[in-house]
Amino acid sequence: CCTFWVTPFDVGIRTLKSDKYLQLAEAAQLDFGVRSGLLGRMRQARCAMVNVEQQIQFMQPIKLFDKVCVRTSIVLADAKFVHFLHDYKVKGLPCARVTVKAKFKAGRIIQSAVELVGR
Repeated sequence: CCTFWVTPFDVGIRTLKSDKYLQLAEAAQLDFGVRSGLLGRMRQARCAMVNVEQQIQFMQPIKLFDKVCVRTSIVLADAKFVHFLHDYKVKGLPCARVTVKAKFKAGRIIQSAVELVGR
């Protein structure tokens, strides 16, 4: 779980802006990569992760000065893509879910997500 505080720069009038959900997902993905060792394996393979598709499902608004917990997990990895799931919670209550489809590229060559992620 990766936690963030919602600041005045992250909100419209009172609630978290929709583009900030995706920024928090990217930050949580990076945190996940460091903690799980995925970033090290990517460095050894000399590849980068590219987000291909992102979807947000809103459940309840996240407000100014809320402490948001983003829990990241890998749902599926295949020959081409890895699918991340980011669950957003405030005070233990679900607020949003962001799904991310990503691929690993070394130059123009797509690396196997299964080999990098492992089982």
